[in-house]
Amino acid sequence: REPEVRRGAARALGRKHVRAALETLRVTLRDADSDVRTVGMRSMGQVVAALRLRGERDADQLVAQGLRKIAETGDEVDSLVASGILLQLGDATQIGTLRAGLRSATPLVRRLAIEMIDGDAVALRSGLADPDRLVRLSAARRLVAMGLADGREALREMLRSGDAQSLIAYGLLR
Repeated sequence: REPEVRRGAARALGRKHVRAALETLRVTLRDADSDVRTVGMRSMGQVVAALRLRGERDADQLVAQGLRKIAETGDEVDSLVASGILLQLGDATQIGTLRAGLRSATPLVRRLAIEMIDGDAVALRSGLADPDRLVRLSAARRLVAMGLADGREALREMLRSGDAQSLIAYGLLR
């Protein structure tokens, strides 16, 4: 139950668009629970994005060093999430880590890579050929969000299966 509380707290802090939230969220980078670390990193990205919209251009400096350390030394999931957040913050050097994540043996890591890559249609299209259905669904969803037709084709194909993913595909095609 305790990790669940910490995850909830990290999510809530992600909705607080103040610098103090970033200070508190930095603690999540050292949490023993990987889900807490993941939620904490994503929340950091949300807070920094909101602060930038308000004109605070240096907000990312509060978290960039910790995220870089995790990107370099964390396990496969932590490294990928940290790299994805750093990429969203403008660090283009992280794209290599995300592209490498697309070749991971673990479907979860490949799906995370698809979710974290922004605007790279070539990388997202590669996800359409993934052997894992959820990776393909994520890639198709991201491509549709970019207005690209090949994502819609993949979703139409998923409609034929009649499973839970076909319901999601149907919702995305509407």
